[in-house]
Amino acid sequence: MATNKNVIILVPNGRRQNVGVTPNTTILQILEEVCQKYGYNIDDYDLKHYNRVLDPNAILRFTGLANNAQLEMVPCTKARSISIVTIGIQLENGERLMTEVTPNTTLAEILQNVNFNEDLEKITLIYMHREFL
Repeated sequence: MATNKNVIILVPNGRRQNVGVTPNTTILQILEEVCQKYGYNIDDYDLKHYNRVLDPNAILRFTGLANNAQLEMVPCTKARSISIVTIGIQLENGERLMTEVTPNTTLAEILQNVNFNEDLEKITLIYMHREFL
């Protein structure tokens, strides 16, 4: 059983780009890699699988895409907007801390803004099967 997985991106200039992925790779990370290589603006494109535009925040393991799936870069029909998001942090003791932040706020800034009494050097965050130290 192969552990290396790829998706094939059909780029607007007519080329195909293989992108190596893991189950925890997001659709946005795939799009960023291709846009960086070919000089496209990431905000102008979405990835489409057959007739379905993929959510940029979706993690590959939850999209149902097979190995070597062919995705197509298509112009965005709706611009991505930045809005306030609510973050809930559940501690080991069961307590939940809630705060509202913008999406460009880092995890360290979020932990500093909520009244978090732990040392930031010694904590581990797990978000959507991805570990952040």
